[in-house]
Amino acid sequence: MGKLKSLIRNVALTTKLPCEPESYSSPVIEYGLNNEIEIYPMTHTDEILMHNPDSLLSNMAVKNIITSCVPAVKDVDNVYTPDIEALLLAIKIASVDDELEIYNVCPKCYELYNQTKEENRQKLIDEKKVLIDPQIFLFNARACLESMEKVPSKFIVPIKINDKDTLFINIKPLTLKESTEYELNDFNIKNAIQHFIIDSKNASENADMLSDIDNWKENRKRNNEFNELLVELDKSVLKMIKSSIDSITYNEELLTDEEDIDDVLSSINRKKFEEIRKCVDDANRSRLNKSVKCKCKCCGFEWTNENLEFNFSNFFGQSS
Repeated sequence: MGKLKSLIRNVALTTKLPCEPESYSSPVIEYGLNNEIEIYPMTHTDEILMHNPDSLLSNMAVKNIITSCVPAVKDVDNVYTPDIEALLLAIKIASVDDELEIYNVCPKCYELYNQTKEENRQKLIDEKKVLIDPQIFLFNARACLESMEKVPSKFIVPIKINDKDTLFINIKPLTLKESTEYELNDFNIKNAIQHFIIDSKNASENADMLSDIDNWKENRKRNNEFNELLVELDKSVLKMIKSSIDSITYNEELLTDEEDIDDVLSSINRKKFEEIRKCVDDANRSRLNKSVKCKCKCCGFEWTNENLEFNFSNFFGQSS
């Protein structure tokens, strides 16, 4: 960092992360005193990059901004997703403020509006009995960051082979690279399914123009195509779960070979598979308390928004 750059751009805050340093098998992050890392605010260039749709979809923007704002991260591809989320929030705080503006619609006003006959709805708005536009509320991002949960050091799923033997599936969180690959693949498959449904609906509307045998052939073809998409979706989930399996312990031996992992996943029953998937979900879940208490300025109704999302692809696309 040059002399002038170091004078202009200073550390805005330091923070710990949800994952313990020892959970990383290689030097992905250089931790400072008390296992904290330094966070710098975004530059003007960072802000521009965060509005590039292609970079957002591929998470390239997330990689660039973390590289720019968190020099302690040496290998951003291999940072675990719970840590990525905490880093994004810390960068947002460093670049904007401790309190962030969020937008919510009052559920009580929205319910009353929908239950009212259409011809009387405008009267409700004019008489200020409901407010259906999004309202601004403040989210204490600093308190959220400082109260984060720690990610447990171990996630283990036991699988009983027989009366004497049990193997143990050792789960880890997904890295940013693994998460990005899964999300892109999942997005593409679900998008293909959506287009398939639309095309099938259009084909059904034109079915009268075809003979019975042609209709039968067309339906069979569509059924096969749809089944192929479902198989691809299942493969995508399976690949994600495999990425989260760090190793398998059997007779005190640690197995990391992909073939061993494939053998286990292809042999277990549905119940055990769902148990592994649940553990994978737990390993990758957010460790931030993102609930926000809200009060409607129109009707006075109070509620708590428990579903504030920090989506990697749009978090910095929100108004700053």
